[in-house]
Amino acid sequence: MDHPFNHDLQAVLDADAAYAFLPEGSWLSGGCGLLAESLHRLISDSDIFVVQQLDHGFPDHVVVRVTCGLEIVYLDYSGVQTEDELIAAWRDECRGASIQLCSLADAHAAGINTGEVLCQGHLVSPFCRYLLGNLGRSMRSAAIPCGRTRRSFLGHPWVELGARAYDKVPVF
Repeated sequence: MDHPFNHDLQAVLDADAAYAFLPEGSWLSGGCGLLAESLHRLISDSDIFVVQQLDHGFPDHVVVRVTCGLEIVYLDYSGVQTEDELIAAWRDECRGASIQLCSLADAHAAGINTGEVLCQGHLVSPFCRYLLGNLGRSMRSAAIPCGRTRRSFLGHPWVELGARAYDKVPVF
């Protein structure tokens, strides 16, 4: 899905300061857990979802699922994606393998070990502060809104940041 938020998010994540949070890898290989946990903390009513090959017992990727009115979208380094777009991208990544998408709770209930992709919990709060300080600088109207006001994303009220993430939220 082409959306201005995608470009803003990628610009923020491609900065050297963002990569300093990753001990290795990239946002699609090793950093997806940190990004998903951070976005989940910042986005009200979001959930973490696991992307995996059906014949594997471990996750290949994690994303954040956000419901925008009647529309459900998924967020990762690539930005905003529909379920079909996300599955197609990972089917390509996994060379045509069948891909499963499930909630983190369902993955845990099925005994799937997410420890390798969700292993940077100690970095979530500092990385949230980094995202809050940088998202929206290039496209304020398209990025995650900061402050305590509700704005829209894809035409729907989307996110309200506040006490859930921090005691004091910086406002751009």
